[in-house]
Amino acid sequence: MNLGSPRNNTESLILPVFPLPDTVFFPGTTLPLNIFESRYLDMIRDVAAGSGLIAISLQTGDGFQELGTMGRVHDLETLEDGRFKIRLMGLERMFLAEVPVDTSYRQVRVEPRPEQTGTNDAAVISKARLELLASYGMLRSMVRKNEPLVLQQDLPF
Repeated sequence: MNLGSPRNNTESLILPVFPLPDTVFFPGTTLPLNIFESRYLDMIRDVAAGSGLIAISLQTGDGFQELGTMGRVHDLETLEDGRFKIRLMGLERMFLAEVPVDTSYRQVRVEPRPEQTGTNDAAVISKARLELLASYGMLRSMVRKNEPLVLQQDLPF
């Protein structure tokens, strides 16, 4: 497997995307996967012969979130029945935009999502807290199937 540098020119990088239900993959973490669907077996074969990179994103219905994480196949085991066991290493968060392809699996153009650095600015912190609460509320409602949730801005962090 060619495991060169993660990216040379991210603006033009096209990667296979693996939408996963109930899974959020973060940089600096590992994700073990058991690959058995035909289209994803094709994807892993192509990835193993190429860059070793895959985009992982939270599945939403028939689609996926536009924010995901680029991962590198770190371990690849071919099982006797043709399935693969892999372990991905999370590299960096990326914005994902689906592109038309003729492969059996979906692919995306990826752009880096720069991590924000810390600050002591009270206005910036307040805005970030509100965005975090809104994101938490959205994710919680997705997991809990639209169970009502009331969030208060004065919750301690």
